[in-house]
Amino acid sequence: MPKGSRRDFASYTAAAFTPSPPGRRQLANGKLAHLTQILVDTTLLGGGTVVLQDSYEPVATLRAIEEERITHLFLVEPQLFDLMDHTAVDDHDLASLQAVTHIGALAPPVLRERARARLGPVVMHTYGASEIGIVSALTPAEHDRPSRFRCAGRIVPGVDVRFRAVDGTLAPTAGHVEVRSPAMAQGYRHRPVEEAENFVDGWYRTGDLGEIDGDGMLRILGRAADIGEVGDVTLADLMDTLCRRPDVRYAVGVMDPERGVRIAAVEAWPGGAVDVDGCRTAVAAVLGADVAEHLQVLPVDEIPRTEQGKPNRPAIREAALATA
Repeated sequence: MPKGSRRDFASYTAAAFTPSPPGRRQLANGKLAHLTQILVDTTLLGGGTVVLQDSYEPVATLRAIEEERITHLFLVEPQLFDLMDHTAVDDHDLASLQAVTHIGALAPPVLRERARARLGPVVMHTYGASEIGIVSALTPAEHDRPSRFRCAGRIVPGVDVRFRAVDGTLAPTAGHVEVRSPAMAQGYRHRPVEEAENFVDGWYRTGDLGEIDGDGMLRILGRAADIGEVGDVTLADLMDTLCRRPDVRYAVGVMDPERGVRIAAVEAWPGGAVDVDGCRTAVAAVLGADVAEHLQVLPVDEIPRTEQGKPNRPAIREAALATA
């Protein structure tokens, strides 16, 4: 059940009134909710054009890019990877694209690398939430070295980010991520308990662990509940290790704290099969024997998704428990 962010006109205006060129042609293929609604309003307020589609489908998206000369496209993580892996990419003219923005802080770096190699130097990554708007952005030009594919980009002007250590004290460059932004919601509609937990003294507690890297970029390590402390093996590390295997098209990691295991839902390439033992061996070699020992590899025909197209981690956890 969505929480329903409650915001006033000023905070929504701060989110939507960002610079946008009049020649922008934004494709919105789904419900006008969450970040999609903000991108639509930003485009229109800047004098640009919005092309609407009822839902996301790879071939229809590619066709719209070519026919409507789309310059900007927003996709959640699995949709980006579906698009880049589709055989129809080579059959369409995508030269008009300037930015293909994706969200998903845990997106494996190797898949971001593949997306850039497949779609060109147009891949852009943003970190944010419906409660706080955009926090950081990694522009297409900043995807210029391997280390950048692991980060969420530079914190956008006007947004403040701070970190809190496990003991509750403020930390200088790493810890639990808290955000303050002009675009931040005032709370949740009819959710006073969650509001009191997450909106504290003008700051929003994201529930993520993060750090500032040597280039001043924000790196999101994952959900604090899934990791524990900065420095631990992250689900992004697990997913990246598995996605570098030739038999794995896509992998999504999930924690099962009750059983004390990490779950990796792995999707094979069409017509192929995932080597479960090979996956475990790869994890042991890269992340350590202890990680491999407490890992459940779950082969799936397709990664389960939510209504918004994101990986459905509760469904993965349930499927893993049923086959454990």
